[in-house]
Amino acid sequence: AVDTLLTDARIQAVSFVGSTAIGEYIYHTGTAHNKRVQALCGAKNHMVVMPDADMNQVTDAVMGAAYGSAGERCMAISVVVSVGDEPADALIEKLVPRLDSLKVGPYTEGATEMGPVINP
Repeated sequence: AVDTLLTDARIQAVSFVGSTAIGEYIYHTGTAHNKRVQALCGAKNHMVVMPDADMNQVTDAVMGAAYGSAGERCMAISVVVSVGDEPADALIEKLVPRLDSLKVGPYTEGATEMGPVINP
């Protein structure tokens, strides 16, 4: 099925999020068939912040997606891309205090918001 998407002339573009090895295959095969390919390798999910975004809502979404479940879930956000400098500056202004107050610690402490996921 993937090869069909990559080689079929009716498909003009392909977007992929996943491992680097598969991303490279998709990129090279797709571009060899004259397709636009977006390959976000390393299984990283990206959040795009538009200039007209509600920064309070964006900040809440970043905190939940990046730090909820200690960042160990399939839809964790590890990369935020701002369209323009103004939204980037506004997001940083709202995000830094939230990050500074994030309670990291053992899961046995009630105030912990993010704890370890790997046990030695």
